[in-house]
Amino acid sequence: MYETTVSYRILQGLMRLFDVAAMMLCFVLAALILSPDIDLVAIPDFLAIRFRAANVVLFVFISLIWAALMAAFDLYSDLSASRLNRNLTAFLKADVLGSAVLFLLGLTFGVKFVDGRFLLIFCGSTLLLGATVRVLVAYALSRKRTWAKNRTDYLLVGMNPRAVQFARSLEAVPESSHNLLGYVDVGPGGHPVREAGGNINRLTSLDELPDFLRHNKVDEVVLCLPLKSYYDEASQVISLCEEQGITIRVLADFFQTRMTHSRVEEMASHSVITVASHNVRGARAIVKRVIDTVVALAVLIILAPVLLLAAISVAFSSPGPIFFSQERVGLNKKIFSMLKFRTMVADAELRQGALESMNEAAGPAFKIRNDPRITPIGRFLRKFSIDELPQLINVIKGDMSLVGPRPLPLRDYAGFQEDWHRRRLSVRPGITGLWQVKDRDHNSFETWMKLDIQYIDQWSLLLDLKILLQTIPAVLRGSGE
Repeated sequence: MYETTVSYRILQGLMRLFDVAAMMLCFVLAALILSPDIDLVAIPDFLAIRFRAANVVLFVFISLIWAALMAAFDLYSDLSASRLNRNLTAFLKADVLGSAVLFLLGLTFGVKFVDGRFLLIFCGSTLLLGATVRVLVAYALSRKRTWAKNRTDYLLVGMNPRAVQFARSLEAVPESSHNLLGYVDVGPGGHPVREAGGNINRLTSLDELPDFLRHNKVDEVVLCLPLKSYYDEASQVISLCEEQGITIRVLADFFQTRMTHSRVEEMASHSVITVASHNVRGARAIVKRVIDTVVALAVLIILAPVLLLAAISVAFSSPGPIFFSQERVGLNKKIFSMLKFRTMVADAELRQGALESMNEAAGPAFKIRNDPRITPIGRFLRKFSIDELPQLINVIKGDMSLVGPRPLPLRDYAGFQEDWHRRRLSVRPGITGLWQVKDRDHNSFETWMKLDIQYIDQWSLLLDLKILLQTIPAVLRGSGE
């Protein structure tokens, strides 16, 4: 927990502005370095040539992506020295990913000077500037805490393992100005909670708390009571602190769920605690969506000849449409039409009922390794996952993501027996995912579902990048579905 004073929020805002400004500076710097013949006197003319109206719009778009990407890697919540290593690592990941997105945008929109050399100069200079400023800010904050005279005195109401862990974690932050006074005893006789608290001092009982607050300096109270057992007591403590003008904090994990992604949000002027099953939200979700759209568009353009050749091959290989559209279950159970190149005979879905006894997949999924309905050209397209390329259109439309749990047909979804399987529908389905790169050649439905849930629990932009990179060799090896 780091104090969120007005001055600290201003510092966070300045760091956000600095990151965008540094990106702009390094962008222009890289362009100038790659044009050594430009006379410094003629720089305005150079900029007029290089940054036409279309490029300016693209530049603003890149700036917005850059700002969202930095926020998505949580680079501003804690700028202290205790988190410096973590922040530098996160900044490195965000910078490299942002530079890669910039490079793809340059290729997609034909910005000629955005090439390999430009990318190297830009990425290196932004890394140097961003890392240097973060080291300086962390050092300044550590000195500020060392010289601070006014510390924030707080006490814990209730003593349990969560309260102890919270206190120990706060003590481990050397820059923190919070000073633990002790805890308020709410247990019978106080003995169990005193043992749980170790060397944390017992200050008073819950009944005597009002009098203690009247006569002692207490800046904040941290409520650590389990609400199920102590709802009335917790309400009294909150009212008491409100009356005496004392800040009260409540541990966000008091529901003790397995879903660790919780936050306080505003809804219709009311503060609510949101407990979500994933963290694909806010700025992170925006960045993921932007990357999906840009990469999908770029791949469609680059692989246009492959798409055309595949379409012609399907059209001449067997009677029927070029594309196969099937209803799938997507985000939050929304039904959408998923596109593929047709790899089976035209009446394949009508024949499926007669093939149910040949199903090799465990669980509700349907899969036959040597499916008799697959055409010869279809088998080739499937082997190298070329049949999946039209799903890039689904990505651009917003029905799918590049990475996520594979969307299932309505038949397979209707066969779900466990409710936890449905949690995979809480995120946008993807073209590829953990199952595709880890267990693609096996038919264990349970393993498939567990890998999808693992992806949701561990999701990050870096994980998406790793899966995309691992998908490429899997496709080239011909280990398609």
